[in-house]
Order: sequence, then structure tokens, then C-alpha cells
Amino acid sequence: RYAPLVGYKKPWSNSGWLRKLFGGSDAHSTMASITGNDRMDVIKRDLQARQHKYFFAINLYNSFDVIPDIFATLFRAAAILGYHNVFVSIYENGSNDQTKALLKIFDALARTVGLRIIIRTSMRTRGLFNHRIEYLAEVRNAAMLPLHELRDNDGEVFDSVVFMNDILPCVDDLLELIWQSRRQNAGITCAADYMYHDDIGAPVFYDNWVARDINGTALENAPFEQIFHHTESNHR
Repeated sequence: RYAPLVGYKKPWSNSGWLRKLFGGSDAHSTMASITGNDRMDVIKRDLQARQHKYFFAINLYNSFDVIPDIFATLFRAAAILGYHNVFVSIYENGSNDQTKALLKIFDALARTVGLRIIIRTSMRTRGLFNHRIEYLAEVRNAAMLPLHELRDNDGEVFDSVVFMNDILPCVDDLLELIWQSRRQNAGITCAADYMYHDDIGAPVFYDNWVARDINGTALENAPFEQIFHHTESNHR
């Protein structure tokens, strides 16, 4: 990355069982032996202990059907990370369903439990003359705008930025991504889409339209161990 993570501390600097669990030569084998609920308990305890600050940036468009799941996941994640450690920024635009109405309910519920949130809505749509990627960049930057406002106006900074859109999130997967990002000292961590390939008889990496390795080479629609051409990317 371009600069050290705010508040980052190498996990192997811990002592005792924490050193073995989160770093050092035995880290991978130790963590691999912990599965299921036990693994998530370890991740949750570690995230709670670190008390980092998290900025959730979310884009929504015609998302009435998925908003209840997004709300539930955000509340569960914030309860684990600490409501005081989480800020949620939602930018919604152009919806013609009841997305805006549900967002008003979410805003009230979030404030009731002490979850800081800002929701901005707009009637803007892509239109006929906007390039798709340029348009997506603009609406995503709109969701990120409060991150810069909080820094410039209040001097508040965050350890991690979590970007989401109109998906059905799983709280365990979300916490795993956050935890792995800190553990690996990664600049960016993201989920990966797979689909089952009948001819190969195994799941293959799906979304290689924009996915690139560290050299900018496109990832392959292939099983996990064959996705990367770049050796270092494959190792990481």
C-alpha cells in the first residue's frame, strides 16, 4: 500500500496463543485447524478487541427487496464491531420502487440504537449519454463523500472502508473480509464470485471483466489455483 494502515499492528507481535493464532510461522496451520462457529468466535473476539473504526459506503438503486437483509446485516455487524466504531453512508438514486421509503425507516432505527448514519437520495439516473463506468464511479464517489467530509471538517479518520451495493450480505463473510484485510495488511480486500462449470466439474472464477492481478493482467475463468498468471498474486 501507499502508507501504513491507521492503527495497524503486525499480528505476530502478540504473545502466547494469540501470536500462534494470528501470525508467525504457525499462523496458517493454526487458523486452518479452526473451523465453523469456533473460527467465527475467534474472528469476532479479535475484531471487538481491536476497536478499529469502520466506514460503510453503500449504493442503492431499486433495492426494496434486499434492503431488509442489508439492514439486518449492518445491525449485526455494528453490534460486533461497536456501534460507536461504525459510520454508514448510503447514496440512493433513481429508484422507482419504495427504496426511499424503506431508507427513512432504516435511518430512524439506526439513530435509535446509536448507529451513525447519513442517507442521501437523488432522482438522478444514468441517462442516455453517460458512460456506464463513468456513471458508476460518480455514484460510488457520492457514497464515499462523507468520508472526506468527516476528515476535513472534524478530523475523523477510519481504519477500514467497507463498500457494498444491492447485495444479500452474510454477516460472517463480511466480518471475514474485514478480519482478513487487517490480518494480511491488505490495501484492498474483496469477495470473489464463482459459478459451477459443467465441463470442468468444479467452480470457476466468474467475474473477470475488471478483475486484474498486480501487473494488470486479467484473471482467468478457472478453478481457484489457476486464476492468476502472476506468481506473487497467486501466492497472496
